[in-house]
Amino acid sequence: MDYLERVGANHSVLGQLELRTGHLTTARRELEVARTHLEHLKQIRPGDVIFRMHLTKCLGLLADVESESSATAPALDLARRAVSEAEGILSINPKYHPASHAFAGQLLCEAEIFWDTGERDRALADVDRAETILRQLVASYPEVTGYRIGLASTIRVHVRMESETGRDKGAEARLREATTIAESALRDDPNQVLNLASTAELYSDLGAVLGRREEAEAESLFTRALNLLEQARNR
Repeated sequence: MDYLERVGANHSVLGQLELRTGHLTTARRELEVARTHLEHLKQIRPGDVIFRMHLTKCLGLLADVESESSATAPALDLARRAVSEAEGILSINPKYHPASHAFAGQLLCEAEIFWDTGERDRALADVDRAETILRQLVASYPEVTGYRIGLASTIRVHVRMESETGRDKGAEARLREATTIAESALRDDPNQVLNLASTAELYSDLGAVLGRREEAEAESLFTRALNLLEQARNR
């Protein structure tokens, strides 16, 4: 089991790195190898939450690969399986908060696929559920910067979807809240590249919302976004 876990987890990491660099075919190959080992582990020890977490992450990454390849049906199937795995972990140990974080992340992935296929109400329901979970995690574990960045990014997605459907629920106020949350995470973990990039996206979106109404502030927000992206690139 130790061997299967190490090999599976390492292939999953390789697949994630290939995905980030846009090598989808190689990413899919690495992740399929990982899934084979991790599903074997699940069969051997179905109640082990660590093994199940590896599999959840792997399935989510495979969903991302298929989504990037415009293979919507396989992507949605994999996203649903990842959601199911995360729910399975929580049924074993409801207090295992990394699984709650994974659950929220997979709901967000599923929501994006629903959005692309025109199922907007289902997408918004998933994002709303993910945001609720992340708010609970941030309240319970404020020291975990990843939960704060996850919440800020989810608010951003929620605002974008609501704006595109004309359901304006105070985009500016919500994006300001999200940037405040993200900045607090950056203060605690200033060198995390993904945190920098996510916060830059929030500033860019907020600047776009302000637009011509507050040109000076919008310009300063875009400048902040560019500075954060430059920091991320340098790291």
